[in-house]
Amino acid sequence: MPNKIMRKPSKTPVIEKARLEDIEAVLFIEKAQFSHPTKKEYFISELDHQLARFYVCRLPGSSEIVGFFICWVIEDTMELHDIAAAPAYQGHGIGAAMLKFILDMAAQEKVTEIFLEVRASNSQAINFYKKFNFIETGCRKNYYNQPVEDAIILMLVLEN
Repeated sequence: MPNKIMRKPSKTPVIEKARLEDIEAVLFIEKAQFSHPTKKEYFISELDHQLARFYVCRLPGSSEIVGFFICWVIEDTMELHDIAAAPAYQGHGIGAAMLKFILDMAAQEKVTEIFLEVRASNSQAINFYKKFNFIETGCRKNYYNQPVEDAIILMLVLEN
């Protein structure tokens, strides 16, 4: 569990490949952040999936997982499937650090575009991605369940 007193991390978070022993902490964050959380079996399967890039984020000198993300790289395209920071650490730069890591990884892997979906009502997330130059490219009607809601498709074109 997170400490009760939260401060903005003074150092860059540590981002490393997820391991089986990280899954329970990832599930905790997933359940706290999403109304229809992904199942444990999915996260376990992503550990060894050929297309998946599954990473966790920790504060320097800590074993506590404060965020995670999963994306797939398919040729020159990246799909960001899941990204979340623990509730106690939102607004502390964890999401930005993970997204910067994703962008660096995309450049290394010669990715030319990144796609993701976000709930239409999640203006905070939409604005976050727009700060990184993502643009709206479409809408998937009734994409999400519990509650049913449209997804906004966001895309970022990278110059490599």
